[in-house]
Amino acid sequence: MNRINEMIREFCPNGIKTVPLWKYTAWDKKFNAVDNSMQKSIIKYKYLLANKLNEIVDNTGDIRILYTSEEVAYTTEEKAGEFISQGEIVAIPWGGNPNVKYYNGRFVTGDNRIATSIAPKILDTKFLYYVLLNKLDIINTFYRGAGIKHPSMFSVLTLEIPLPPLNIQKEIVSILDSFTSLIDKMKQEVEMRKKQMEYYLNILICKDNVAARLFGDIGVVQRGKRVVRKELALQGCIPVFQNSLTPLGYYQYSNIPANNTFIISAGTAGEIGFSAKPFWAADDCLVISSVLCDSKYLYYYLKTQEQFLKSQIRGGAMKRLSRETIEKLEIPVPSLEKQRQIASILDSFETYISKLEKMIELRQKQYEYYREKLLTFE
Repeated sequence: MNRINEMIREFCPNGIKTVPLWKYTAWDKKFNAVDNSMQKSIIKYKYLLANKLNEIVDNTGDIRILYTSEEVAYTTEEKAGEFISQGEIVAIPWGGNPNVKYYNGRFVTGDNRIATSIAPKILDTKFLYYVLLNKLDIINTFYRGAGIKHPSMFSVLTLEIPLPPLNIQKEIVSILDSFTSLIDKMKQEVEMRKKQMEYYLNILICKDNVAARLFGDIGVVQRGKRVVRKELALQGCIPVFQNSLTPLGYYQYSNIPANNTFIISAGTAGEIGFSAKPFWAADDCLVISSVLCDSKYLYYYLKTQEQFLKSQIRGGAMKRLSRETIEKLEIPVPSLEKQRQIASILDSFETYISKLEKMIELRQKQYEYYREKLLTFE
C-alpha cells in the first residue's frame, strides 16, 4: 500500500482520473442499446451452448473452457476444433448470475460477453479484471429480468472505472496476483490432502480380513425430534442440526450428548456430521451409535458410504433417507482400540485440512480488503 501511495503522489498529484468503460475496450458484439460511438471496434468469437461445452470437456488439454459460471474446465485442440479463440480477455455472463472472469491464452467460450483492452499502453486488461471484480456489486444491479437475468450493456459500458498510469496499474496487478496465487496454491493443497485422506480412508476402513456386521445388529439409528423454530436463538451453546451441517439455530436443551455421529436425512440428504459437543438433532437428522463402535470411527466409515447414502434418498415431495438403509449397511468391526487408532490417523488429516481452509478464508478476506483499498484510490 505504501508503495502505491508513493507512486500516486509522484505520478498523479491531481488524483486518479476515471473514464467510461467503453473508451478503451472492445467487446464481442454490437449492442443495440449502445451508440456506435461507444463501440468503434468489435472482436467476434465463436460460441458454444453449455451442453456442447460439456461434450468437449477433457482436462488433459490446455484450452480453457469459459462457462458462463465460474466453473473451470479444459479441453483439447482436437475436441475444440474451429471454436478455439485466443487472447487476453475479461468476460461476464450474458445470462444468469453475474461474475467476472479473466483469461489469457487459447479458450472456448459459452455465451459470455467478452471484452479486451484496445489500448494496452493505457489500460491493462488484468487491471480491468480486478476493477470489474471490485465493482461486481454494482454490475449485479445491471442484471435484470423475471427469469434468467441479462445485463444492460449500456450500463456496463458507461460504468466509470479508475485509470491510473500504466505503471501503477501493473504494480496493483502484481500485488493482487500474489494474493490470488497464494490462495490458489492453498486450495490445491487442500484438494491434494482431501484425496490423500480419501485414499487412506478406504484403505484403513476396509472389510478385508475384518469381521463385518449389519449395523442394525450392533447399533441404533435414532431419528431426531422436531423443535419449534420460534424457540430457536441465533446464538447459544446447543446447536440444532436439521437439514444441513450448518446449525439451523441454537436451543436451550440437547437431546444428543457429546461425541456423536449424525446423518442429514433430508434436503442435502446423505451428508455426514460429527459433533464433539452436545446438540439437538431435529427430525431430519439421524443419529447413529453402537457399543461396539467408536463414534468417530462410525463417522469416518459413513464417509466411505456417502455417495451410496445420497443415492438412497426416497420419497415424494419430501425425500428422506430411511433408518432401514443405515441398518442394512455392512460395517467392518475391528477392536475398539484399532478403531480409535484409525480415527486418530484420519483426524490428523481432517484437522490439517480444516486449518488450511481457515487460512484460505483469512487470506481471501485479506485479498478482498487490499483489492478494495488499492482500487478505490481514496
